[in-house]
Amino acid sequence: MDDSIDMGDRDAGDDDASEVARPVINLWHESFAPACAPVTLDCTPPSKAHVLLAEIKKTIKAEPQQRGMKASAWAVTPRGARRTVLSAAGLNPDEWERPIDSFSDSERAALSAAARAAVRVYERVCNAI
Repeated sequence: MDDSIDMGDRDAGDDDASEVARPVINLWHESFAPACAPVTLDCTPPSKAHVLLAEIKKTIKAEPQQRGMKASAWAVTPRGARRTVLSAAGLNPDEWERPIDSFSDSERAALSAAARAAVRVYERVCNAI
């Protein structure tokens, strides 16, 4: 008995290796095109892209309802949690009574980063217990 592997079509029941493997060409989706195919990119020039991005950012505004929900969520957050996040963000913890809308964008970004860092720490503590 021959121990060689038959590379032929097993479904046809033949025992010879006469069939040749043919490359498969996928015509359904262009993502299967050969890697050597030329790539054409229609990129927006950076100067124009910055202008377009600035115009789009002007149109994006938080909905008033969403801002109200954030303000009320901050208002009902326990005093200790607000003081801790303010301190971690490098702000004065005695300003815990200030409404969230009274903080500048950079202060709010620092508060958000500090709160997310605190959540990660507390998650590690919970996982360790």
